Amino acid sequence: MRTMALTDLRCRAVRARVRRRLRAGLSLAGIGFVLALELQAAVPAHIDMRNDAGATGAASAVRAQLYSDPAALAEAFHVTVARDGDRVVGYRLAPGADPEQFRRLGLRPGDILLRINGTPLNDPRRMMELYGMLRYARDATATVFRDGAELTLRVRLEDVK
Repeated sequence: MRTMALTDLRCRAVRARVRRRLRAGLSLAGIGFVLALELQAAVPAHIDMRNDAGATGAASAVRAQLYSDPAALAEAFHVTVARDGDRVVGYRLAPGADPEQFRRLGLRPGDILLRINGTPLNDPRRMMELYGMLRYARDATATVFRDGAELTLRVRLEDVK
């Protein structure tokens, strides 16, 4: 089911690109060529930030905040449920009080967070499972939907003190 929802999101993204190019006067053959080039130059499937001190610090700070004051995360990130029809597919993210922290984590406004450490975020009951899993994790892997494709972001987490 999740694959179906993401396929629908990808199709919408491609349709939007085609409409923009048609309005700009590009022929259908030209649009096909441009879309093929875009797909070849698409967002990389993985971004590994485990050796990036800024990303490690930002991710560790988010985790510390999650366990000390979970409500404060609402100031750090603006989160809305992302749906495909009536199905939850993840959470749409936007920067909150500290846009620089958001950027250091490799996130962009509008990213849809699909999974953390392999745990799908399409069911609110999974949040407790995730909450327990992240407390002592050494790395975190977030899968986001961006620009019509899935992207995996990996960060290192500092040891819990």
